[in-house]
Amino acid sequence: MSAMRAWMAAAWLLVASGVPALALEERTFGQWTLRCSQQECVLSAGSDNGDGVFVRRATQQDAPVAFGLRLRALSPDLSLPLVLRVDGGPKLSFHPGEQFGLYGSEDDIYLTKPGLAGRILAAMRGGAHLRVFAASTGAESEATFPLDGFADALNALASAGGTSTQELRIDAPDLAPADRALSPPVAGGIGARGLPAMLIARHEAQSDCEDLTSGQVAQAEPIVGRLSATASLYALPCAVSDGDTTYRLYVLETGEIGGIQTLYFARHDAAFGWTGTDTLKNVRFDAQTATLTSLSTGRTQTDCGHFARWQWRGFAFALIEARRRITCRDSQDPKDWRRVDTSNP
Repeated sequence: MSAMRAWMAAAWLLVASGVPALALEERTFGQWTLRCSQQECVLSAGSDNGDGVFVRRATQQDAPVAFGLRLRALSPDLSLPLVLRVDGGPKLSFHPGEQFGLYGSEDDIYLTKPGLAGRILAAMRGGAHLRVFAASTGAESEATFPLDGFADALNALASAGGTSTQELRIDAPDLAPADRALSPPVAGGIGARGLPAMLIARHEAQSDCEDLTSGQVAQAEPIVGRLSATASLYALPCAVSDGDTTYRLYVLETGEIGGIQTLYFARHDAAFGWTGTDTLKNVRFDAQTATLTSLSTGRTQTDCGHFARWQWRGFAFALIEARRRITCRDSQDPKDWRRVDTSNP
């Protein structure tokens, strides 16, 4: 799309966002336009396909900012998550009815999870492009927004309200929710601890794990990570003992063929060789590399510690490294442990 089309999309967005036509001031920062009235400032830019992204803020001091998207060309399925990413940074997932909602108009999508939205906004200040991924008619689609001039424009927006960029805080807009309410990503609504209800039902029906809402397990955070445009990893705390947290893991699919998959992993045991497990200890997930790790350094009936690393490969986690702590006197650093041959587990 031409630069003129992107400019027209941004200009249309400003008008549609409710800023009066007789604005007191309009300024351009690279690909971004800041238009202020006596009541409000709106900062916006258009994508190559005519979609728009905007940040709006009332002019009074200490007012929060609202972070929104208008995705008419992208036309996402709003029953599924939106994923935002700045350049090659992590993909952050926003779930309908939880982390984004419709306010004022059914065309205006606002990010309502301050922590997640704040991470994106901070990354945008030093980035080149904001990318928005959405599931649309069963296929992943994306819109790309240029960030040239965004940092300066955001500084101007903050200054208009008498604050610095670092002091900006994100909140839901001061607008009535649209008539069309958004549902959580999985049918059945929200269950314990804000997790999808169907996931909680599967977890409780299939496992002998402790109650997610009681005891030490209630203090352990679930691990959630994006695997693809329509798949997310959920690691739910199962038990906490002697400083170790054991997790049971699931993949939640929200595409055309959705559902919940319980994950099972290969594990090498000193006494029994290769076995299988549906729980992992001390899980860590790196969303940028789609890598999952598990580490145990304590004594068990058959070993003194084990470490494993898997990587997501489209539809399953592939085991790429396994190590064993041979004696309990050995180093607690898994890099020093004996590597297990994973070629034929």
